[in-house]
Amino acid sequence: MDTLKAPLEAVRSFWANDQSRRTLMWVIFALSLAVIAVGAFFTITNQIEYMHRSDDIDAIQKQIDAINAPYPKIEVDGQLKPDLRDATDEEQQMVAQLVMPLDTQRRRLANERVDSYNQRSTGIRIVGFGVIGLALAYLVKPEPKKPDADETAPDLPAPGSGT
Repeated sequence: MDTLKAPLEAVRSFWANDQSRRTLMWVIFALSLAVIAVGAFFTITNQIEYMHRSDDIDAIQKQIDAINAPYPKIEVDGQLKPDLRDATDEEQQMVAQLVMPLDTQRRRLANERVDSYNQRSTGIRIVGFGVIGLALAYLVKPEPKKPDADETAPDLPAPGSGT
């Protein structure tokens, strides 16, 4: 039982001291601001990365569309694909050689874009933890001392008395 009393007594004495609580408040406040800054950095950089990946995917899709432009389109599984039934073997081979690497690159970029989105979400979560820390710092701050009932305020001169 004595092993529990000593730490509890230390916490009580720490909490009773306004200066200790004020110091703790500033430490929590500073750490929370640092956490918010890190979260904001993650959020902003990964949003920019997400936008770049989206632009790269759009550019690759335009290249694929340009390669497939000379051929009529047919709907396959809800997507428009080039109809290469009337194309020669050489044309089919050329389209496959040009489109396959671009399609692979497009899939890789789509995965990177998903990773950027997930990391951006992590940054938003980190900012939330920082805000919680700021709220905790606000709750820890010591309250101003209220005068006791025994202490009376000094008598103030009446307004307009000139003294």
